[in-house]
Amino acid sequence: MTPSVTPGVTQGGQTAIVLRPDVRLPDWRVVSAPRARAALAANLAAKGKAARFAGLAAASDAVWRRLLGLHVELGCAPSADQIAESVGLPCASVAAALADLASRDIIVRDSAGRVVAAYPFSQPATGHLVSLGGHTLNAMCAIDALGIGAMIGRDVAIASSCRRCGAAIGIATEGRGSAIARASPAGPVVWASTAYESHAALSLCRATAFFCDEDHFAAWRTAEGVALPGHLLALDEALQFARAVFGPFLAEDGRQRGR
Repeated sequence: MTPSVTPGVTQGGQTAIVLRPDVRLPDWRVVSAPRARAALAANLAAKGKAARFAGLAAASDAVWRRLLGLHVELGCAPSADQIAESVGLPCASVAAALADLASRDIIVRDSAGRVVAAYPFSQPATGHLVSLGGHTLNAMCAIDALGIGAMIGRDVAIASSCRRCGAAIGIATEGRGSAIARASPAGPVVWASTAYESHAALSLCRATAFFCDEDHFAAWRTAEGVALPGHLLALDEALQFARAVFGPFLAEDGRQRGR
């Protein structure tokens, strides 16, 4: 099959890949804050993470998009049969596409082959709940939670907690996921980890979290007792990061859904 993704395209002075015609991943156009740009560049460079989308075949891309879309429609991960019926491909083609996506760490499957994570969604509870109308789903991490609205072109409500003290953190988006409408408490921050090993779900996602404020983050980092790689971002900066990554996932053309 003809690959639909090629590496090495320059956008805004940074490297991106062509996910689909006129769709770049990440979308550097939405990242204006210097700290957000630095965090995104470091995240993509971690263990060659950006390269996992290069050379993605058209069938794998189609299965991936329907997998994400069915999460939103069903409120949970669909079965391979449901994907095959929805995307109009033979079950064998869907199985091959899912295996390809898993090998790239675009999705995660269990020992029985069931999808347990399709970034930004997780089947196991993560402590990051995103309400998007009819359903509430688990997001893999704080950045993923912020990116869901831009990915699907809807405003969402996020319910999470401070990794240090456990206090509730609530966030609502506006502008179809492109801006923060409100946050409680005011001024939460996000630690965007770059500690990538094997699967994002088992490494950087576990450390990428919300904190009440910078003081709570500093206390948590001191308590961890190790030098943790990553970047601390204000909420607006973290949203820019998230939009750049997840906004293109379901885009049919160069118009990012959350723009």
